[in-house]
Amino acid sequence: MIISGCSGEKTIENEENSEGITRTQEAVKEVSIFDLNSDEALLFIEKTGTTQSSQTAEVTPQVSGEVIEIKVEIGNSVKEGEVLVELGNSLSTDLQELNLYSSEIGLNLSITSQENTESITENSISAAEIAISTAYNNYLSALNKKQLNIENYNRSFVDSQISFNSAKTSYLAAEDSYLNGLEILDQLREDESISESQIQTQETTTDSLKLNMELAENQFIQAENSILTLKSTNQSTIDSLDLAIITAEEQYHSALNNIQATELQGNSQKIAAENQLLQSETQYQTSQINDYYKYVTAPIDGMITSITIEEGNLVAPGQTIITIENPESTVAITSVSFHEAIKISESESILILSDHF
Repeated sequence: MIISGCSGEKTIENEENSEGITRTQEAVKEVSIFDLNSDEALLFIEKTGTTQSSQTAEVTPQVSGEVIEIKVEIGNSVKEGEVLVELGNSLSTDLQELNLYSSEIGLNLSITSQENTESITENSISAAEIAISTAYNNYLSALNKKQLNIENYNRSFVDSQISFNSAKTSYLAAEDSYLNGLEILDQLREDESISESQIQTQETTTDSLKLNMELAENQFIQAENSILTLKSTNQSTIDSLDLAIITAEEQYHSALNNIQATELQGNSQKIAAENQLLQSETQYQTSQINDYYKYVTAPIDGMITSITIEEGNLVAPGQTIITIENPESTVAITSVSFHEAIKISESESILILSDHF
C-alpha cells in the first residue's frame, strides 16, 4: 500500500517554449515517506439487552404438600440432586413416620389376611369334598343294602313259599283223611252188625285224623303268616332303605351345593382380601412416595433465578416453584446497527454485565 500527500504551500514557475508560448507549472515539494505496520485496534461498542440461558429448568414437586423449608435463595449456585425444598403437611414428623409405619403394618396385615382367607377357603373346600365323598359312599351303600335285601327277600320268599305249599298240601291231605274217617264212622254207626268196640276203634282213628288235620292246619297257617310277615318285614326294610337312599342322595346334592357355595364364598373373600391388599399396597406405596418426594431436588447444575413460594405455602404436583438457569450456557440478546455489525467478528469476545451473574 502507498500513501502520498502534499503540503499546503505552492511554487509557481513560468517557461516559454519554442513556439513562443509561455506555460505556468507548479513546483512539487518533496515529502517524507513512512512504512506502515499492521497492529490490533480495540473497538468498544456498548449496548443494552437481555440475557437468556439456553439450559433452564423449572422445578416442580411430584406430590402435594406444605412447604416446610426452602434451603436456597435467589443467586445461589446448586448442583444436580441438591435438596432445594422440603415438603410435608400439617402433621408432625413423628406422626408422618407413624402414618408410614401404620401403612406398612396395614400392608402386612392384609397379606396375612389374604393368606388366612386362602387357607380357610382351601380347608372349607377340602371339608366339602370329604362331605361329598361321604354322602356319595352312603348313597352307594344304601343302594347296595337295598339290592342285597331284595336278593335275600327273594330267597326267603321262595323258601317260605315252598314251606307254605307243603303245609297246604299236608293240611288238605289231613283234611281229606279226617273227612273220610268221619264218613266211615257214620257208616259203622248205621250198621247194626258192627260191634261197639269196632265203633270205638274207628272213633279213636277219626280223632287221630282230626288231630293230624288240626296240626297240618296250624302248620299251614304258620307258613302263610310267615309269608305275610316276610313281606311286611321286607317292605319295612325296603321303605327304610329307600329313605336312606333318598337321604344320602339329598346329602350328596347338598354337599355339591355346599362346595359350590364354599367356592363362591371363598372367591368373594379372596377378591375382597386381594382388594384390601391392593388398597394397603397403594396406601403404603403412596406413603413411601410422599416420604421420598418430600425433598425437591435440583434437576441440573445452575443458579437459582426465581423462587415463587414461601415457607408455609401449599404446593401441588406440576406447579413451578423454582427456576434454575445454567450461566455457562447463557445467550446475550441485543441489537446493533449495520455499520457496527460489520466491525464485529464471530470469534470476538464480549463482556456481559448482568444482575444475575
